[in-house]
Amino acid sequence: MKQLKENEGIERSLLLAMAVIAGLTVANCYYNQPLLEMIRHDIGVSQHEANLITVVTQIGYALGLCFLIPMGDLYSRRRIIIVNMTVAAIMAVVIAVAHNVWMIWGSSLLLGACSVIPQFFIPIAGQYSEKENKSRNMGVVLSGLLTGILASRVVSGYVGEWLGWREMFLIAALVMVLCMAITLKIMPQIKS
Repeated sequence: MKQLKENEGIERSLLLAMAVIAGLTVANCYYNQPLLEMIRHDIGVSQHEANLITVVTQIGYALGLCFLIPMGDLYSRRRIIIVNMTVAAIMAVVIAVAHNVWMIWGSSLLLGACSVIPQFFIPIAGQYSEKENKSRNMGVVLSGLLTGILASRVVSGYVGEWLGWREMFLIAALVMVLCMAITLKIMPQIKS
C-alpha cells in the first residue's frame, strides 16, 4: 500500500471511515453505563461495585491518553491502532463471559485504555489535509467521536433490554473486529 503523503489531500472516504470508526471505538467506554443495574443483578454485586465499572473504564481511557497516544510519535500509528482494536475486542469478550466483578474491572480498564483510537485519527485528519480543509476534516472525525459517545448509551440500553448485557459486549467485540478489518483495508501506511 502506498504511503500517504502530507501534500496530498486526505481522501473523503478515508475521512468518513475514520469518523465512523472513531465513534464506534470510543463507544466502548460508554456501553456499560445503561447496563450497570443488569450487570449488578447478574453477577450479584453491590451498587457501589457495579458503579465502579464505569469509573475504572474512564480511568483506563485516561491512562490510554497518557501512555498510548505519545507512542504514536515513536511507532507506526496504524500498528498501534490495530493492536488497540484487537485488545479492545478481546476485552469486550472477556467482559461478556465474566462471572465476577474483578474480571470486569480489569477488562474494563484495558478496554478503556484501548478506546483512544479517535485521538490518533484526529491528528491524522489534520496532518494529511489540505490547508483549507484541515479544520473541517478534524471536525468531521471529532463529530464521529462525539456521536459515538452519545449514541453508545442509547444503543447499549436498547440492546441490553432486548438481548442482555453480555450480548451487548459480544456485539461490541464483533464491531471492533469489523473496524479492524476496515482499518487494515483502507488505512495507508503512515510515517510517525
